[in-house]
Amino acid sequence: LRREPQPAMDAVYYLTPSEASVSALIRDFEEDKNQYHSVYLMFTKRLPDELFQRIKKSKVKPKIKLLREIYLDFLAYEQRVFHLDMHQATWNMYS
Repeated sequence: LRREPQPAMDAVYYLTPSEASVSALIRDFEEDKNQYHSVYLMFTKRLPDELFQRIKKSKVKPKIKLLREIYLDFLAYEQRVFHLDMHQATWNMYS
């Protein structure tokens, strides 16, 4: 959804590192709109290099104060059980 620009405020973006979410982020800062004063970016897992390069080449780059990958993409099945939804995860981590 389109939001009113808040050029005096900072924004926190919590994103999945996908083509769609990075495109939406970049759209918020196209055409010198000054959507927000600065941006704190949090990605739920590793940001692929090609998406990182798109962010670096965009107009959002000078607004970024923080960019973190916080690895929160897991499925909670029960209170003490989670799953990474990765086939062969044990093999990939320990082989």
